[in-house]
Amino acid sequence: MTTISEVSQPSPSFRFQSNMIPGYAMQVMSIAFYTCVEIVVHRIKSTDCQAAPFYTLFFYVGLVDIIHACALFWMCFEHEVIRGEVLYPITFICSLATCFCYLVNIIGNGVMAINRYSATYLGHHQHFSKNRTTVYLTATFVLAAISSIPAIFRERTYLLIDGEWTFTLTPIWLIHLQRYIIIGWMIAYFFVAPVFSIMAWLRIKNFIHSVRYHKSDHTIIYFNAAHIFCHFLILCFEIFEVYKPDNALISFVHEHFYVFLFGAIVFNGFSIVFTTKRVRQGLTKLVCRVTEFGKGKVSSSNPTTQIFVVSGRF
Repeated sequence: MTTISEVSQPSPSFRFQSNMIPGYAMQVMSIAFYTCVEIVVHRIKSTDCQAAPFYTLFFYVGLVDIIHACALFWMCFEHEVIRGEVLYPITFICSLATCFCYLVNIIGNGVMAINRYSATYLGHHQHFSKNRTTVYLTATFVLAAISSIPAIFRERTYLLIDGEWTFTLTPIWLIHLQRYIIIGWMIAYFFVAPVFSIMAWLRIKNFIHSVRYHKSDHTIIYFNAAHIFCHFLILCFEIFEVYKPDNALISFVHEHFYVFLFGAIVFNGFSIVFTTKRVRQGLTKLVCRVTEFGKGKVSSSNPTTQIFVVSGRF
């Protein structure tokens, strides 16, 4: 819910500067890059039954990440460019989406870490069958939705102070409740993800000569480790902001929080590419195919032509 202060009657203003263009362009390119990664991941999950459970989890969490990135893009734009209550229904929806989508990201990546440990056992595809993977994803979305309920009742009040538009979120107790719920899920994630990732790494290391294991098993654990480190920094910020809000570094991050959170969210797309060879191969072939198509070297009338082929065993 959004309200306008009765003492702030002037119309909202816009403040767009040319030096903002590179930042927004980078955000758009990051979203486009993540979308391309999702296309590659969808191809892998659809053609490789061995890899399907993990990449199914990544694909649907990644779709939510893209929605989250778009919502954060709007929140950045609203915060830096739109000064006032213009299009506040969109701002309210995006604000709610940032809460829900972030919780999906945290819970979903925790399930991915469990999946990596499960993959070191012969019964992996019983625990992560197609139906059970669907159940895990559904539970992730339901838990995230329930945990986001306090965000629905937040009120955003716009104020005009010394010619500058600002806003406050009320009631305070509800804001703190939502923050503590998110911190609680992050703490749970940091109990689950590192433990299962380490146990998976130890099992792979001890049985590296088994035909059931492949180098990709190692590299996806590195993806989990990158996610753990990235979101550990966010957890530290959330905790320090509660107890030391006047710290200069905390104040700086708070002022540009949407930008930092955007980077943390799209980091999933970059880290899976950097740590997984088959995703890099698929992305390269996709980009080459699109480039050739753009140059007219590929006939668009041939529906049977493969866009790209992802090779490699997982």
